[in-house]
Amino acid sequence: MEQGGVRAYPDPTPGPRTMRLRISEGEPWSVIVASFLLLAGLGVVAIATTIVVWIMLEVMAPNALPSLTTVLTIVFGIVALEVVLGTCLAALCTFIYNLSAQHKGGVEVALTDDLTVRPRPPHRCSCNWPGPVSAPVATCASTPRPGSPTP
Repeated sequence: MEQGGVRAYPDPTPGPRTMRLRISEGEPWSVIVASFLLLAGLGVVAIATTIVVWIMLEVMAPNALPSLTTVLTIVFGIVALEVVLGTCLAALCTFIYNLSAQHKGGVEVALTDDLTVRPRPPHRCSCNWPGPVSAPVATCASTPRPGSPTP
């Protein structure tokens, strides 16, 4: 079938498409940069939260806390330590993953574009309780517990 000089071919495989990827190694420098940026962002959030909490506590109980400069000095030290140690840990985990992936082949990930909602299986209980299938049997009044004597 032609549409404006371009041939349109129907999709040869109807239904959802699935692609399998194998993550065979991680690039250490990319992991270091990404983990540094993530941890630095979390550090900024921690510092901002500390300032907000210090201000709120200072309003509720004046002069009961150390000065803001003392609190921020401690928080900056903790955040700097967290960023350095977290980045080193991420790099170490990348090297360990690369070593294990050489022997086992890495991790396989399946991606799909299937967005259909699957119907839920019917409830196994004889009552009309609308709970999930994995709910304990004891929640249903008409079904006795397994192993319990029948009246």
